[in-house]
Amino acid sequence: MAKICHIEITPADAMPRVWREAESARDHGFSVVIVGEGRNEERNGISYMGFEKAPGRFHRFFIRSRKMVNAAIASDADIIQLHSPELLLYAGKLKQLGRKVIFDSHENYPTQILGKPYIPLFLRKLVSKAYSAFETAVCRRIDAVLSPCTFHGADIFEGRAKRSVIIANYSRTVPVILAGEPQRQAVHAGLLTPERGITKAAEAIMKTDGKLILCGAFANEDYQAKITAYPAEKVDYRGLLDRRTLFEVYGTCAVGVSTLLPVGQYANTDNLSTKIYEYMQCGMPVVMSDFPYAKAKNEQYHFGICVDPENETEIAEAIQYLLDHPEEARRMGENGRRAVEEAFNWSVEEKKLLALYEDILKD
Repeated sequence: MAKICHIEITPADAMPRVWREAESARDHGFSVVIVGEGRNEERNGISYMGFEKAPGRFHRFFIRSRKMVNAAIASDADIIQLHSPELLLYAGKLKQLGRKVIFDSHENYPTQILGKPYIPLFLRKLVSKAYSAFETAVCRRIDAVLSPCTFHGADIFEGRAKRSVIIANYSRTVPVILAGEPQRQAVHAGLLTPERGITKAAEAIMKTDGKLILCGAFANEDYQAKITAYPAEKVDYRGLLDRRTLFEVYGTCAVGVSTLLPVGQYANTDNLSTKIYEYMQCGMPVVMSDFPYAKAKNEQYHFGICVDPENETEIAEAIQYLLDHPEEARRMGENGRRAVEEAFNWSVEEKKLLALYEDILKD
């Protein structure tokens, strides 16, 4: 039985893509290990090797990452799947040891670097170009690169990697039982940052008679303090939740919110955010950014309302409309659920992933 080891730098309950891929591999006969932040545990036949939270970026990049890679090596995995760009520093070592290496690129990192506030503005273009050159050099040596979508129809790794495969962030379609009627509240789940529209969503909810539930991890303590300073009866922070508890929260909410700001790659991707697919799976109508791909898919499936993510009044009006028109909201939610079942589901993506594993194991 071949073994696959995923390495991701985030906590166990903040890596939906990793668990989705790991569960598919487990269900098809692979032995699976995940290395990440948190505590050691065994979850549904998947071993999770946990590491302490890094106290800073230097420690995360050069100390904890090395420890995680060493743990992956010790696991004796045949395939090691890297989910964070700093882990590419160790790809050469892994290849020297005879391991198959996949880079699972969750973002368009050269583009994202251009918007990183902790990099001085005058250095960002230089850092982005340097990273892009480094990424290309590594990806040409390893066995494959995965990415969640194209950008304006183009695969950004085409010609830059030995194999490049698009694996979309669709949800695994499972029965979802939502008890009772949803309350007059909206939910935003995932990483909580200004770029992901959290500030605007909090400002928007203050202009409605509803409540905003936030689930996930804040980017830093200062930003958490800023957002949690809003009245708790309007902005209710639940923390980082396991998947079961998160879906229970979804069951209490009338609206899913994903209003990413038009920074970095967000407006240019040919996909929806992972959380939008989850909201749709749960039958919630979605208030989402009016990016081209989202607008096109919403016109096709009619599962929510697209808004200017930088306009809190427009966000508020969309949330209030859905709260005040439950029958129309229910129809949108049903449309979203149907779209997930028919088009945005994991079954096709899973086949591409498993075929890739079998392919590289033959090399």
